[in-house]
Amino acid sequence: MADQASPLQQIAAGSNAVDLINENFDAASPAMLYGRDARTTTLLTWGYVGGRFGNALIANGTVVLTPSTTNYVVASRTTGVVNASTLLADWDAPENVRLYKVTTGAAAVTGYEDHRQSIAGVGGSGTGDVTGPAASTDNALPRFDGAGGKTLQGSGVLVSDVDEISGYRAHRNAQTGTAYAAQAGDAGKVIDLSNASAVTLTLPNNLPVGWCCTLVQSGAGQVTCSAAVGATLRNRQGHAKLAGQWAMATLHVRANAGGTAAEYVLCGDTAA
Repeated sequence: MADQASPLQQIAAGSNAVDLINENFDAASPAMLYGRDARTTTLLTWGYVGGRFGNALIANGTVVLTPSTTNYVVASRTTGVVNASTLLADWDAPENVRLYKVTTGAAAVTGYEDHRQSIAGVGGSGTGDVTGPAASTDNALPRFDGAGGKTLQGSGVLVSDVDEISGYRAHRNAQTGTAYAAQAGDAGKVIDLSNASAVTLTLPNNLPVGWCCTLVQSGAGQVTCSAAVGATLRNRQGHAKLAGQWAMATLHVRANAGGTAAEYVLCGDTAA
């Protein structure tokens, strides 16, 4: 029962057990939504109990299972309608609520797992299987831990109660060759270009509007920005180079008609 002392009335010897049991069932009925209905579950027919799902009233119902395989019984998060599928993609789909994983033989159910969520999980919009740390730092942004899409971890990036951002760091892309082409993934990064010989930074024509990065010339070789075919480089003084070692400048894509005519603006410590 719940916790150490049950909140439900207990069935005592000599009591009106039928009335007490029915009253307890009535109190627990919201949590029984989509529960297995033994009255209508038979052979390859899976019965479920209805109830209130958000604003929808779900009636008791049944679904037909496929023999000799694993069946995934799910409910739509939008409508609450129950379906049975043999596709794992339906089980993992964010638009579905997981109910039961049912294994079948040629003519009947051989086993099942109950995967129903809590009342809030079933009626809400989350899948209910995302986990996070036991504690967090106030105002810290969460980030995914790994590539599974199910586990969150804390970060050092903070957003204050007045929307001030702190704790973030630029991602440094260190390049030591004499040629490099800017990439979409360089957005927001510091591209550190270091070589004793001259360095050419090619600006492709397909980077999106709003793309920007910071350039640093940390080597003796002067950095020249070269617009690729279709791209354009703008600078108030007509400059296309960084001024020298330890010079810093910013690149920004202000327009890109058709996606193949990126127009870059270069500003900062530049030279002709």
